[in-house]
Amino acid sequence: MASSDHAGGDLRAKVAAIRTRLAQLKASSDRIGEQNTKATLIEPILLALGWDIYNPDEVDREYRHQPSDDPVDYALKLDGRPVLFVEAKALRVPLGNGKWVKQLLSYGVVAGVDWCVLTNGDEYRIYNAHAPVEATEKLFQCFSISDVEAEEEVLRVLELLSKLSMAAGRLTTLWQEEFVGRCVLAHLQELVATKNKSLIRLLRKSSPLDAEQPQAIRDALDAVQITLEGTPSAHETPTEAAPAADQPPQGPAKAPAPTRPRGRRQTTILRLGSDVFECPTVRAIIEHTASWLIRQGKLGPEHCPLTVTRSSGHGQKRCLINSRPVHPGGHKFVQPTALENGLYVETHASRLNITQYARRLVEWAGYDRSILQLDED
Repeated sequence: MASSDHAGGDLRAKVAAIRTRLAQLKASSDRIGEQNTKATLIEPILLALGWDIYNPDEVDREYRHQPSDDPVDYALKLDGRPVLFVEAKALRVPLGNGKWVKQLLSYGVVAGVDWCVLTNGDEYRIYNAHAPVEATEKLFQCFSISDVEAEEEVLRVLELLSKLSMAAGRLTTLWQEEFVGRCVLAHLQELVATKNKSLIRLLRKSSPLDAEQPQAIRDALDAVQITLEGTPSAHETPTEAAPAADQPPQGPAKAPAPTRPRGRRQTTILRLGSDVFECPTVRAIIEHTASWLIRQGKLGPEHCPLTVTRSSGHGQKRCLINSRPVHPGGHKFVQPTALENGLYVETHASRLNITQYARRLVEWAGYDRSILQLDED
């Protein structure tokens, strides 16, 4: 994986400048069209990533694989061969249109290009067009340049799109590592959740366990299942330790009366539309998001169990909210919080995943993910 040190210097400075420009543009009532989005937001990033935007042999605009094909906005080339497609939309245009995604992926498949990016100058979605999975699973990474909270992650992922990284195949290597990891984890979770007989026989045979204690092994697998359910995705670690499995859920999450926390601990400011919440802990981000949706009339018992993926249409599914603090398979939430309408939200995840899950909840409820903003106090 590429080091974020490479993403220092020019790229870090350019991202900071683009973030400032985004704030100015979003504060303006003027409409920013696709061409201005390309010129002011996208092309400066491509340049910082080492792509020569002034050389059509390297950055080919309005590229057509065949003369009769619809053009893709940018084909980034190495040795004259396209290795990355970039399709642009105007700033403020949501990227969730499935038609655009299918069209972009079809460009990649026809032209033999593995990697495709869909962006509106702020949000970037990176797809593996040739991945041997359903279309909804081809989304590999999704991030927003304006997300200050995830700045290091933004730089890390953006750097994977650089000319040097694409030449080294780092994006493909990382996909393979994470894809295989997800498959192995999902299979392990299934084996453990179903108390697979072959797994139990293997444990009895290959470990110093009493061969006459299969029930004890099944009971122990419940604890293993909890651990697997809380396992973060590749390259991420939880920021808060999980409580004991028998720890009771916390009380209902309520809209806070904003007070300045004492001490040196940093507080995250969560903005949902016109509402503002102080989040002294990471888990409070998703607690307040769920409670806000309840107050908007968007989240109730009829929606349970509510399962989402970490990114839009991508990643392993996870049950976040249920009428009881358990997953559909029957095992307990690792770190549940009771909500004001009697539902429970699972809050055991890394800081980055908590943020992504909160945004997925907002999208699930029919809102644009951009209504959720995070600032450090």
